[in-house]
Amino acid sequence: MNIKRILTIACTVSLGVASAMADSPGLKAYYNNVKNGYNYWLYTPPANAVPLAPAPAPAPAAAPTPAEIVEEDLPPVANLVDEATSTTAPRVASATAPVPLPPSAREKNAEPGASATAATHGRLPLVIFLHGRSLCGSNLQTVRRYGSIAAIDRGRKIDAYILAPQNPGSAWSPERIMNIVDNVVANNPIDTTRIYVLGMSLGGFGTMDLAAAYPDRIAAAIPMCGGTTSKDYDALNKVPMWIVHGTADAAVPVSASDKPVAEMKSRGGHRFVYDRVPGWNHGAPARLFYLPETYEWLFQHSLADKGRPVHPVSIIQQGLTKNAYAGLSRRSASAKAALDATSKSGDNYAAKRPTRKEIRDAAGGTTARKEPAKRADKKSKKDIGRAKKGGKTAEHTIKAGDNLYTIAQRNHVSVEDLKKANNLKSNNIQPGQSLKIPKSKAKKDSKSKDKKSKKH
Repeated sequence: MNIKRILTIACTVSLGVASAMADSPGLKAYYNNVKNGYNYWLYTPPANAVPLAPAPAPAPAAAPTPAEIVEEDLPPVANLVDEATSTTAPRVASATAPVPLPPSAREKNAEPGASATAATHGRLPLVIFLHGRSLCGSNLQTVRRYGSIAAIDRGRKIDAYILAPQNPGSAWSPERIMNIVDNVVANNPIDTTRIYVLGMSLGGFGTMDLAAAYPDRIAAAIPMCGGTTSKDYDALNKVPMWIVHGTADAAVPVSASDKPVAEMKSRGGHRFVYDRVPGWNHGAPARLFYLPETYEWLFQHSLADKGRPVHPVSIIQQGLTKNAYAGLSRRSASAKAALDATSKSGDNYAAKRPTRKEIRDAAGGTTARKEPAKRADKKSKKDIGRAKKGGKTAEHTIKAGDNLYTIAQRNHVSVEDLKKANNLKSNNIQPGQSLKIPKSKAKKDSKSKDKKSKKH
């Protein structure tokens, strides 16, 4: 057997096992080790975070009735705009008074963001982070660009296990996520009454979909700038949620969150707080991943709480997001080197890397410093989201972050016309795919009007 073949076999075998990252202690990447799951990162907090004692067997939870799993891209945003209006109150709080945690449950001198009740039976919570569309692909390193794992990379201390799967594309599947959770819970000392999920954009949709599919397993959820594909609003009403969406979101309109909020309210729902933030763009909620108070809010909730009340939250009202990065490093040198190495290694995700604007927005919105544009960048900006005319038919090459709605909007056509021109039966599109852009009806009408005016 030659050396080349030995190396090939070794690489293949390594895909099925965990590979530890030397730059972030406790952070490991897992590939293909869960059937019908995702590749994922798992962060294990330091062993001395809490004294691990034998835990009593958790009370059996009622078997959830999963909502229908829709394995496709975001629902047509145009429909959401028509179906939901902007009449929702800026903040909707619980109609039930929250049950405060007893002082004895808190650990003395605990850093904000640390579990307030982890020491009750020696096990730690599990936080699930679901990323947005720009991080989809097959390179796990890109999942560290923003979110809960990125917060760990930058020095945020969170006394919880953190699970960060990578979606290769399409919508998040609640079933596939829960398959990973089951595996992680089976192999780690995790408090199964304190499993949480948070995510933004596509991950915001995934967060609500997971809560709807497994309301008896998710203790609390934070969906940001997303929505839901589930119609099981009664299930969503069982889960304490903090919903966040900006009114200036151009990627996923605020109506995508308005609709489920209105549906939950119409069914008597009260276990949610809705922060409908004036002026926030699509990337602004990303700052919440770096705040210790975000995790502190999650950790106040448990499946064991009587009535499962939602706890109040005023993080945005207090202006804490302005200091989200205070005391954190930009990124550890070794973590940055790992990202740089993978982006240059010829990984098949390289062609799908997010644009600078997407990365900047995900890191904190339009307040980030704008870099001077170069000549090469000017050309690429013109190409982003604009159809290139090749002969008689206009075409557009899909880039990371694109969806049918944004492409249709930029080219003044409808989503249905786009799907019809490309024989698409669903909203699924992939970076690198070429789309035919039909001629805009608006342009046709204007041309016909010009011709008529010239005749007269």
